[in-house]
Amino acid sequence: MKEGSIGRNLTLQDDSDWPGLLLELHWFARLVEARGFSAAARVSGLSKSSMSRRLQQLERRMGVQLVQRSNRVFALTSIGEGVYRHAQEMLAAAEAATHSAQAALKSASGFVRLAAPGILQGWLVRLLAKFLAQQPRIHIGLFDLGPEHDPIAQMTDISLSLAVPPHDSTMLAARNLATLRTHYMAAPAMAGNIGHGQAATASSLPLLCDAASGTSKGATFSTDSLLALREAAIAGLGVVCLPAIACSEELRAGSLRIIQTAEAPPEMTLLAITPPTKAITQASRILMNEIQDAARSSYAVEY
Repeated sequence: MKEGSIGRNLTLQDDSDWPGLLLELHWFARLVEARGFSAAARVSGLSKSSMSRRLQQLERRMGVQLVQRSNRVFALTSIGEGVYRHAQEMLAAAEAATHSAQAALKSASGFVRLAAPGILQGWLVRLLAKFLAQQPRIHIGLFDLGPEHDPIAQMTDISLSLAVPPHDSTMLAARNLATLRTHYMAAPAMAGNIGHGQAATASSLPLLCDAASGTSKGATFSTDSLLALREAAIAGLGVVCLPAIACSEELRAGSLRIIQTAEAPPEMTLLAITPPTKAITQASRILMNEIQDAARSSYAVEY
C-alpha cells in the first residue's frame, strides 16, 4: 500500500457526486486553516465530531489519508498537502465567481419593456432618469397600460397596475410591489369651499370616479382613465381620490389641494405583472426592485 493510502481509490461516478465532494473539500480547507478539529469547530459552529466525520468522508471518497492524527499533533500527509492546495484554488474560484456575479448585478444590461398607467408615468419618468444614470447598460421602453393591454402579446417585461391582479398562470405572475397612500384632492377653489376648516366626510364629497369602478353615482363626469380623472379635478369638476405619487407635482405646484376627511381614504396597491419568476431578466429584476423601493418610501412623504 502506498504512503497515505487507506486501501481504496474512489472516483466520481457521475455529476451527482460533485456537490458532496466540493462541500467536503470546503470543510477540509477550513480544518487545515484552523490547524485542528477543536479550533475548526469553534470557528465553523459545527461540533468537533462533525468536523472529524466530514474529514473521514473525504478520505473514504478519495481513498487516501489526508491528515496524521494524534492527541497532540495535527499534520497533513504529503497527499493531504496537495489536496489542500487544490481546495484553496477551488475556494478562490468560487469567490471569484461570486464577485463576477455581483459585478454583473451592478452592471446589468438589456432592453426592458415597461408598461404603466398614464397616471404614473410622470412619477416613473423622474425615477427612470435617476435609474438610467446609474445603470447605463440598461435601456427602457415605456408604454401606456391601456384597458386592452396584453402583456403576453406585447411581450412586456413589467406591467405596473393599480387594478385587481390577474390570476397567476404559467404565462404571468403578479407581485405586490407597494401599498400606495392616497388623498382626496381637488382644485384650490373647490377644496377651499369643502369642510370650511373642519374635516369633511368622504360621503359628502363631490367625488368624481373612473367609469370602471362604478362608484360616485350622480357624478357629472366619468372616465376610464385615471389621468383624465386627475385633469378633471384640476379643471374644477370635482374631487378625486388618487395615489399621492401620481399627483406630487400638482400638489407642489398648487393646482391640486388635499382635502382632509374624518376617515382615511382607501389605499391602493401597486402591482407588477411579469413573466414567471424564472423568466425575469436581471435587468427587469433590478428595475422592479428600484420601483418597489421608490414606491414604498413615498408612503411617508407629506404634501
